[in-house]
Amino acid sequence: DTVPAGREYDRLRKRTDRMIDDRLILSTELGQRLEYITRQEYKLAADSLKRTQAMVAGSGLPPDEPLLVMAARAKGDADARVDAARDMRKKADRSEDILLRDSLFRQAYTLELQALKDVDQAITLHN
Repeated sequence: DTVPAGREYDRLRKRTDRMIDDRLILSTELGQRLEYITRQEYKLAADSLKRTQAMVAGSGLPPDEPLLVMAARAKGDADARVDAARDMRKKADRSEDILLRDSLFRQAYTLELQALKDVDQAITLHN
């Protein structure tokens, strides 16, 4: 019998609930802060892509070159994921349910990481 009885149980339950709440609050705050970081990383990657596109455009490759088509598709996928993540974050900001907010922030961050991977692939294909 390791289950405490009476008041001791109530105290333990309150402390456990408080710890769970604190963890969810921290996780939600982290989810909000990661938006800024990934947005800045995406801006930098998009700028790098523009520079590589300008270099490739000067080389005279036709626009229907398979690597350029793949790069354009990767950039399009990245943009779509960034848009979906932004919408997910807006939905999370409007939600009062902390569990839903945490879940939406995590999903948005996953999409943002995938978008960064896609834009990196587009840069690589242009090089």
